[in-house]
Amino acid sequence: MEVQLKQFNFHPGETIEGMIILQLNEKVNAKGVSIQFRGTMNTTSGAINNRQTSETVLIDVSQPLDREREYEPTPAPLTYPFKIVIPENVIPPEVTAPAIGGVLGDALKLGQMFGALPSVTKTYQWELNAKLDIPWGGDVGQKIQITVSPKT
Repeated sequence: MEVQLKQFNFHPGETIEGMIILQLNEKVNAKGVSIQFRGTMNTTSGAINNRQTSETVLIDVSQPLDREREYEPTPAPLTYPFKIVIPENVIPPEVTAPAIGGVLGDALKLGQMFGALPSVTKTYQWELNAKLDIPWGGDVGQKIQITVSPKT
């Protein structure tokens, strides 16, 4: 199984367009072909000696592309086009504390840099997961990382 995309970098409101290419060498009973779009935000907070990480699921949508049936080997690969619209509000707005300037602000930044004072770091992960769902066996699939960044 192969996932082909027109592009890998997106913004909220844009459409992910692609194609799943499936070439089977043997007959298999499967629940179907699907594509999943999943986005998570990992938040790490605390001082260096007391870090805590949490994961927040921002989006998890699955789109069925073919039904449950017996899939036969074919001379040409099976193709499944798909489109997934990225919601406008998929990336949460940043909440920032008021800036502290001067010597106190510099000391705060240094303390956070060296882990002595608490800080918060957020990382995002966006992936597409194409799958031929085979019961009682190993699914056939491919995961692809993409980028979804805020509009500037």
